[in-house]
Amino acid sequence: MCGLVRSRPSTLEETLTQLEALGTEKMRAQNSKHGAGKNQFGVRRGDVQTLAKKIKTNHELARALWKTKNIDARCLAILLIKPRSLSAVEMDRMVRSVPFVEVADWLSSYGPSPSERSWESIGTTPSPRAAPHPSPRSGSTRW
Repeated sequence: MCGLVRSRPSTLEETLTQLEALGTEKMRAQNSKHGAGKNQFGVRRGDVQTLAKKIKTNHELARALWKTKNIDARCLAILLIKPRSLSAVEMDRMVRSVPFVEVADWLSSYGPSPSERSWESIGTTPSPRAAPHPSPRSGSTRW
C-alpha cells in the first residue's frame, strides 16, 4: 500500500483522508485518460480493497461515500455496502449515477447480483451484459 493505512477509519472524513493519502498522480493521470474526471484521488484498486478489508462492511459509511461522487470513494463504497439492505430503487439509482466505466465494472463485479435484488419491484429487469467490444490496446475483446 502506498500510504500505509494504520488505523481503521470510522467516519466519512477519516475515510476520505485515508483515500486521499493513498492516491498518486500517476493513477489520477491514468484515470483521467480513461474519462474519470477530476473528482478522484487516484487510488490503486488493490489499495481500495485493502482499506475495505480494514473497515469491513459498513452500510451507512458506504452510502455516505457513494454520495461524494468521488470515483475512489464509490469503489470503496461498493465493497462496504450491504447489498440486501438496498431497495431496488436505490440500486437502480446507483447504477444510473455511474459516469466512469471502471466504477460501473466494479459495481457489476462486486455489487449486488440480480438474485439479491428484486428487479421486478421497480418494473424492469437487469439488462444483459453488452456485447464484447475491442480493446483499444490489443484488438481483443474486453470480456
